[in-house]
Amino acid sequence: MRFTHDFWVLAYRQMALPAPALLTPEEYLEFEVKSQQKFELYDGYLIAMAGASDAHLSIQTNLIVALAGKFKARNRNCRPFASDARVHVDSSRYFYPDVTVFCSPTIEDAQHSKKNPDVVIEILSDLTASFDKNEKAAAYRQMQSLKQLVLIDSRERAATIYIRNTEGAWVETQHGAETKQLRIADENISLSDIYESAL
Repeated sequence: MRFTHDFWVLAYRQMALPAPALLTPEEYLEFEVKSQQKFELYDGYLIAMAGASDAHLSIQTNLIVALAGKFKARNRNCRPFASDARVHVDSSRYFYPDVTVFCSPTIEDAQHSKKNPDVVIEILSDLTASFDKNEKAAAYRQMQSLKQLVLIDSRERAATIYIRNTEGAWVETQHGAETKQLRIADENISLSDIYESAL
């Protein structure tokens, strides 16, 4: 389950416990090396990566297969990575996007966190939707390398796409069940392919 900063503050106030110590990025990365579970870091707070539903996993797999096939067919040097790829978003935030696309050689820090994604895709669920649409989306859009942010809903056929325009501003578009295909990483991916076996 993922918890935001506000949750932690409220929970510790209700239990009359001292606030948890915030982790530095160095402490977080050291903790990650020793942990058997993946955690994200948001402004000093650890966020446990929750287990994914079948719908979430189907959408993730469908996206990776579809994108990889499109890239290969057009001989593009782009690669989709699954959620084991940790992204160094900024000095206090490390996330594990559900799908990350790189169209140039990956740039990594000393701990193998990737720093230059072209496209990030997050798959929304009941537990993650608020955090993904708000805090995480805002953080991702600060990344200089990022050209597109895609939020795919696992509960219904719906998506939100942010594209950075030539002036550097982000343009948001909403897509519903009537949408036939989404333009992701400069490839057309049908909604039917994305949601196959998911809904």
